[in-house]
Amino acid sequence: MNKEAFAIKESDMTSIDTLLGTTAIERATWRVRFSKMSGKLIDILAINFDTTINSFCRQQALGIKREVSVLPTDYGKQHLDNLMAVIRHNPHCTFAMWTKRKDFIKRYFDVNTKPDNLILIYSNPVVGAIMKEPPVYFDRTFNNVPEDKHVELQNCTGQKCIECMLCYTQGNGVTTIVEKVKSYTKKKLNPKRICEACYSMSMLKTFRKNCIPAFRRNTILFASEPLRPEQIPTINAAYVRISGHGELVDRSDLGRIMT
Repeated sequence: MNKEAFAIKESDMTSIDTLLGTTAIERATWRVRFSKMSGKLIDILAINFDTTINSFCRQQALGIKREVSVLPTDYGKQHLDNLMAVIRHNPHCTFAMWTKRKDFIKRYFDVNTKPDNLILIYSNPVVGAIMKEPPVYFDRTFNNVPEDKHVELQNCTGQKCIECMLCYTQGNGVTTIVEKVKSYTKKKLNPKRICEACYSMSMLKTFRKNCIPAFRRNTILFASEPLRPEQIPTINAAYVRISGHGELVDRSDLGRIMT
């Protein structure tokens, strides 16, 4: 792979500054925002991102076609580079990361080493079709099924994550997680793809609107340029979830935020 293809050009940074209304100097004062999750995720610390500006999420959940961007695609490399910097800086902490972007993951880890303290969970987009074999570089699959289907295989059944830890425990031999479609996603009846009933998109457009500024700042911070050493946090937690909201971001999405 041509490493120069991922180099950040000065002209690109100027474009980002103009598009986002910030400067690299201003962004250097930003810090990673952590979320204290609620509901079944209570007591789990998370690094979340803005679902509403992610072109992949917008297309999958809302059917909105990807707009043209003035910034080139990087296949999520900058986002992943910064996530790996945080993960490697905190070897005492286990990070569990949910993503549907197996294309980004394969491209990235074909040329980069996966940290030992990272659990990658492939979020299967197809409802009712249990995927038992994780894609390359993934440790587990996370599957959604109608509540009356595959009942005997459901092992994520509404208990608190902190009391279960099936997803967050390394080396437990579990490669397939099966959850019934959440009740608050049923506004879309019988979704064929779980993104059609996206809880994050629904929440951030309604009663969780107040979370958008923090999630959007994380999106910009992780996808725009390399984190500075002082921006890489030391985390006082044993477990962290990556993307309780949001998804891996292609850097070109920063050229779509204002469109």
